[in-house]
Formats: sequence, C-alpha cells, structure tokens
Amino acid sequence: MLWARPDAEVYDRAAAPFRKIMKIEPMNEKDMEDVKVYRSIRGNAPTILGCFLFASIGGIFFYQKNEYFMAALALFFFGGGGVFLLFLLIWERVLKRPYLVISEKTVRVNGLRKVLEIRFSDVDAFSFVSKWMIGVRYKDDVELRKIEKSSRLYDSILKWNKQQYGSLEYISADGLTLTPRELYELLNGRLALHEFFARGARELEHSSASRVGHSIQK
Repeated sequence: MLWARPDAEVYDRAAAPFRKIMKIEPMNEKDMEDVKVYRSIRGNAPTILGCFLFASIGGIFFYQKNEYFMAALALFFFGGGGVFLLFLLIWERVLKRPYLVISEKTVRVNGLRKVLEIRFSDVDAFSFVSKWMIGVRYKDDVELRKIEKSSRLYDSILKWNKQQYGSLEYISADGLTLTPRELYELLNGRLALHEFFARGARELEHSSASRVGHSIQK
C-alpha cells in the first residue's frame, strides 16, 4: 500500500486545526495548499488612526504652546509609526507579498529586507510566548547550529530571545488576517501533518530496504 495518503481517520485528526480555519472537508487536495497571511487593514486601522491622532496633538503643541521637544517626540514616534504601518499594509498588497506564507514544508516570514524561512523538519512545536507572539521551538541540534552560524550581534539577540521567551525566534501574530489562536492552530496542524508524512516516508523506506535485504539473502 502506497503511503502517499494516510487513512481517513488518522488524516482527519491530524488536519483538524487546518480544516477548522479553512472550512474545507477532510481528504481535500486544498489541505496542503499554501496559506497566505497578510496584515489586516481592519485590525490595524485603530492603531494607525490612534498614531495620527497623537501626532496631530504633537502638532498642536508645536504651534500653540511652543513645546518643541514634546511635539517632536509625538511627530516622530506616533506620526512615523502610523506612516510605517500604513506603508506595510499598502506594500504587501501592491507587491502581493504577504507577511506569512505557510506551505507544506515551510513557513516564510517576509520582512522588508530579509526573509526568514522556518522548515517544519527543524521544529519541535509552536507555542505562545505572549498574547500576540508565537514562539518557534527548534530541535536541540537546530538551535545549536543556528547559534553557531549567526553573527555576534544576531547571536546576542537569539540568546536574549531564548532567555526571555524560551524560543530563539518568534512570529508576531498581532493585527493579521488570522487571529493569534487560528494562526497557532494552523502552524501546529501543518507541523503535525508534516511529521505524519515524514514518519510514513521513513517507515516505507525501511520496509523497502528490508524487502530488498530479504530478496538478496534468498
């Protein structure tokens, strides 16, 4: 029996979190399609409006009360933050470059200049490290390899993340088109499916090798 697809009951349990989010039936080919997660316009609109409101208050301080230092801080932090967040929302949609792309084997986190690729084969689990952050718990050998290959500055960041959050890296789950809980269940659902298929492939390879060995002995 070919291992390409598991039996319906086992597959149904492994894919349950993914089906719950995507609202698709068990054993559907869409189960392993890439999932693209963008920053949510609706979810980030209050933050952007709040930033512009505080920036406008800073402008009032500048023109009416001559509080130049407070005005500069408000314009820089709140005005700059609002503009940056608005830029990210537009940039993702114009370039069709989502914040997260979750495929069958990897999670790709798209930054402005750098792309972080997380392979499911390197991961033990995804877990909440705060209400809005999902930590990536790598396997021990992968953690050591990441620390050894990183620069001195990035090495310090990784160790600080490990000390503070228990994970070298994390994924921000705030203001996305999926809720933090939905993203958490999707990531662990995909991880469970990947481990299931990987284990099946190893068992199939071992079984084939055993049959070949028996044939040679005969």
